[in-house]
Amino acid sequence: MSNAQPLPTIYQSQDFCEWVSDWQALALSMMRLLFSLPI
Repeated sequence: MSNAQPLPTIYQSQDFCEWVSDWQALALSMMRLLFSLPI
């Protein structure tokens, strides 16, 4: 294995975890909003 790491610590960082959780919450709220709209 080589020593090169494409993304060294971004997936372990707390900021990335918070960003992912915020994005998931935003996506969930958007989906709920779309499904609640009358078609």
